[in-house]
Amino acid sequence: MKAAELRLKDIAGLQVEVIWVDALNPRPRVWPAVSELLRDRFPALLERYRQMLFDSGARSSYLAELGQRVQRAAERASLQNRVIQCF
Repeated sequence: MKAAELRLKDIAGLQVEVIWVDALNPRPRVWPAVSELLRDRFPALLERYRQMLFDSGARSSYLAELGQRVQRAAERASLQNRVIQCF
C-alpha cells in the first residue's frame, strides 16, 4: 500500500469536504531545504529529485504518475469526488 493510499484511507472517515493534493514544487526556499535534507539523509535520491523538479521531461512524467497514483488511491478509498489535484 502506498503512502498516498494510506493517508486517504485515514481521511476517509473524517468529515472533510475537499482534500487538496499538490505536487512537490520548486518554489523559493523549497528546493534548498529539500536538497539539504536529501544530501544529509538520502544522498542517493538527490539527483532523482533534482530532475523531478527541474528537468521538463522528468517533471512531466512525475506529475502524470503522481496524478494517476492519487486518482487510484482516491478511488480505493471511495473519495474520488472529494479529492482535487492542484498540479
